[in-house]
Order: sequence, then C-alpha cells, then structure tokens
Amino acid sequence: MINMANKLSSFNYFPKVINENEKGQFVFNTLSRNLVFIPEDIDINKLTKECAKADQKTIDFLRSKGMVIDSEEDELELLKSAILCKQFYQGRLFLTIIPTDACNFNCIYCYQNHKCNFMKEEIAARILKWLDKNLRFYSELSINWFGGEPLLCKSSMVRMMKCVKDLCVKHKVAMVSSVTTNGYELDIASFKSLVSNGLLYYQITVDGNRLTHNQQRPHKTQKDSYGVIIDNLKRIKQLPNRYRFEVGIRINVSGNMRRQDIYEFIDEMAQMFANDKRFVLIWQWVRNWGGSRMSAENAEILVKEGEYCLEFADRATKKGLYCADLISAASGTDVCEAFYRNGYVINFDGKIFKCAMRMDDELNNCIGELTESGSMHINEKAEGRWLRQDEIGLRCRSCVFLPMCLSNRCHYRSKILGEVKCIEYRDFIDKQIETMIKKKKYNAAGAWI
Repeated sequence: MINMANKLSSFNYFPKVINENEKGQFVFNTLSRNLVFIPEDIDINKLTKECAKADQKTIDFLRSKGMVIDSEEDELELLKSAILCKQFYQGRLFLTIIPTDACNFNCIYCYQNHKCNFMKEEIAARILKWLDKNLRFYSELSINWFGGEPLLCKSSMVRMMKCVKDLCVKHKVAMVSSVTTNGYELDIASFKSLVSNGLLYYQITVDGNRLTHNQQRPHKTQKDSYGVIIDNLKRIKQLPNRYRFEVGIRINVSGNMRRQDIYEFIDEMAQMFANDKRFVLIWQWVRNWGGSRMSAENAEILVKEGEYCLEFADRATKKGLYCADLISAASGTDVCEAFYRNGYVINFDGKIFKCAMRMDDELNNCIGELTESGSMHINEKAEGRWLRQDEIGLRCRSCVFLPMCLSNRCHYRSKILGEVKCIEYRDFIDKQIETMIKKKKYNAAGAWI
C-alpha cells in the first residue's frame, strides 16, 4: 500500500536549465543541497497528490534527497534544527589568526585601517598552549591566516604552523589550513616552508593585468606589485607534483576595468595555468565593503551586478582555466567562522573576536581573550549575541532560498546590527546548477530501472 502522507518540500527549486540529452526537469533542494533530474514521465507536481499512481521507489528516492517529506512535517522547524546542528557541531574547530594589522599595500577598496601592530611571541605561545589543551575535543582543525598582510610575519607563521602540525599529530586531529594574502611576500622558499608544515590553501588577489592591478592594489613603496606577485606564482607553478597545494587567484572586478583588459588578463592566466588544477580563479566584484576609503569620490569602481563576473568565468573556463563556483550551492561551504559556536578569530594581541571582517568594532565583536595559562576567557553574554537564532520574518518564510540565506548571510549584519539582506548570490544559483550538471553531480529519479 502506497503511503499517502507525503508532500513536496517547500525548498524545492526548479532551475531554468535544460538537459540536452534527455527530456525532463531538474530539481534542487536548497536545504539538503541535492540536485535531481526528473524524467518527463514522472510529474513531480502530481507525485504526492496521486500517490497511488506513483512508484514507491520514486517516492522513497525523493524522500532520501529531501524533496519529499511527511505531510505533517513542519519544514520550518526542520530547517531551524538543521541550522542549530550545523552551528553547534562539535567535531571541527574553526580558528582564524591575525598576526598583524599592518599591510604593505594601499588598495583603493580596502575596508581596513592599517596600523602597525604585530603578534608577540608571548601571544603565539598562548595560542599553542590553548590548542594543546583543547585539540583533543575535536576531530578536525580548520586554521586560517588573515590580516592585515599575514606574510609580513611569515617567519612566525612557519614556526607556528610547524607547532600546530605537531600538535594535530599528537592529538590525532586532521588539519586544514589556509591563508589570505596579497602574495607579494610569498617567495618560493617561504612557500615551500609553509606547504611542508601543512599550509596548503592560498588566496592571492591579482586584479587583472599589470595596469589595473597596480592601480587598484598599489604597493606602499614599490611601483609594480603585479610583477612581483606574478613572478612568485610562476615559481610556485614550477614546483613538482609532490607539493600538494591549491592557489586561488582572486580577481576583484571593478567598474574601472575594461572588458578587453580582462580578456587579455584571462589569456595571460591561461598561458601560465591552463589545465593545472592547483590554480583556481576566484571571480568577485567590487562592492562597498566599508571603511573610509570607499566614498563618493571612488564610487565608480563599484560593480552593482555580480552577473558581470559570469561572462569572465565562462571565458576563462573555455580557455582551460579552473574557476571557483561563485556560490557553494552544492557543498554548503558558504559559511564564515562567525556562524559557528566553535569559530574564533584570535587577534595579534590575544583578544578573541567572532568576525574577521569587522575588527574595528571591538565593542560588539570582541568576546574574550587568551590568558597567560593558555585558557580562553569568554564573555558569555557577548558570545551569546552571535549564537542567537535569527528571527525569520513572514516574507522570508515563503522564500525557497531561505536555507541557503540563513547560513550564507553576513552574521555581523544580521545578529549585531539587526539587518536582514537577501542572499547576495541568488542570481548565480542557476549557473552553479549548470556546473553541477556538467560535472554529473546529480541523481536521476528512476535510474534504478
């Protein structure tokens, strides 16, 4: 007897994409992040209403993908539970370390007010003590280096990474490590040292060709930051395959850039990195990230429509370059450390923050500090503001993208400022689904027949 108590998930999204090989439609569930192809002989809209005519295997299959649920299920409560489970997951520790707020660049869109503070050895020792005491409670450590420009402290980074790697081995904890850097100080010797000590993921910004990059990201004392960064990347490229790493080359597309210049930049990147999976382009567009530099005087560099980047990502892919997804629709990795209970930002002075992007707001962002004994003293009231659940308004409850929005949104804006903004990347979801289809990252209903 077929179970009649089923209904379609309200988080089923029907993208405007076409399967060239078969007739039917794709369905993407924004809560489970599953993509399914429904052949034309299965009418998903009638499936749960006419269950007696439906194959039980099809119903069970769609239930396993989150696209069909019990008719009495409160899906909003399911979503809240899923968010809580993700937010308070105890298996992974998310740690961002800011060794300095100093920077050797003077980028025109930078939101930070760079000073000249550096982490002392005493603070580094506190971090290592704390990790030694607490790593045993986790199965994985995700450690990210941020700044300022973190590679202004690259000797300290190498020493700390070696110690952190040893601690992870001691406590049998897996480690994933990354750094966000302008790449100017990433000489080949430093790169080898960092990679050998477990720092495998790098994000380096190169804003187009030599002219546009040096205009948008000028070095404070040198004229050609582009040339130094590209030389560093070329040397990294020459390393043998036994060096495991990934370099994300981020391009901040601004309103000042000409299409032709970006096309030429793509051609240059293709000559160097085509068909090398270790190098991935990350396309972004310049928005108002805050700070005093983004004023009416340079508003022309802003790009209002992110879809502007889709054209360049397509062109780069056709040239043999690998491009990061503009939205992590399938992986669910579109979450910052501020979202997680076990997510901390440790500043150069040992103070603990939640958001690495708003270090200027110590009143709302700072939740504690590391003590000399290697303990983390947390102000529970300050931390609680970051861990409270966002209220879901009536308009949001009916939005198919709500599951992605709740985790993807800026948690400083929503939890501290009380502002709710629609998911920024919603216009890219169809494009990401097309990529999933090309990579065969979907299941087909009825494939067992």
